[in-house]
Amino acid sequence: MNKIISSILGLLFVIALIASSCHSSRSMLKKPLKAKGSEYLLQQMERSELDFNTLSLKASVEIIQEGKKQSFKAKMRLQKDSLIWISISPLLGIEFIRLELTADSVKLMNRIDKNYFCGDYSIVNRFLETSVDFNILQALILGNDFSYYERATFRADIDHNEYKLSTAKRHKLKKYIRNSEDEQRTFLHDIWLNANNFKITRIKLKEANRNPRKIEAIYSDYNYISGQLFPTNISFEINADKKTLLDLSYGSIKINEELAFPFKISSKYKALNIAY
Repeated sequence: MNKIISSILGLLFVIALIASSCHSSRSMLKKPLKAKGSEYLLQQMERSELDFNTLSLKASVEIIQEGKKQSFKAKMRLQKDSLIWISISPLLGIEFIRLELTADSVKLMNRIDKNYFCGDYSIVNRFLETSVDFNILQALILGNDFSYYERATFRADIDHNEYKLSTAKRHKLKKYIRNSEDEQRTFLHDIWLNANNFKITRIKLKEANRNPRKIEAIYSDYNYISGQLFPTNISFEINADKKTLLDLSYGSIKINEELAFPFKISSKYKALNIAY
């Protein structure tokens, strides 16, 4: 994989797996919180999640890795539970990378070098030495929970005027398991909830059965979009061989408008020969 494409793939899935403890929109409550059971908190969290059919986002992205900072613009279009379309451009506005992500496939076009890659999540997971899938990516982009993962093992606590849900054994639901990687994946998962609206403010994620990478995400600056609360800033951090910080600030956000997802690879483009 050439260095530019590997960097873009890495940064994309850092978005899906990350965050920082730099700042947070924690609400200070006047009265001490009353303890709540995990099932109650999970139900309230589910009710507070962003509900949509289509979603269009424009974002400013800043990435810091090994002391080097990169900034670019991104457009995202989502068809719920089926498609994520991303266009990445430098600040000058000329499209550089276009991606199409589905439950089973990862497709990338390099518009500058005129080449492309089509494959599945296995190459991304081997490149990152971790496990992600479409559902995890969609959830982390939106500040929702993972839809297709079991919830029975969570325990509930109170932490700094927020509710906290924790589990050391989170698995994918059997009816959504597609391959052996899905079956083997087990997460240590912590979720912090705003005590007023039960929106997710922070997550910590590790994969239990591998050399775990510590992943954190903080969701802040929630605003009402079409009557629903949506985080307009997400801070990401991943601690592995290299520490990566990413700040994602959403600008234009549109829900349930008719969208196009153009992704046609020119016959003049060359396929990338990616060895793993």
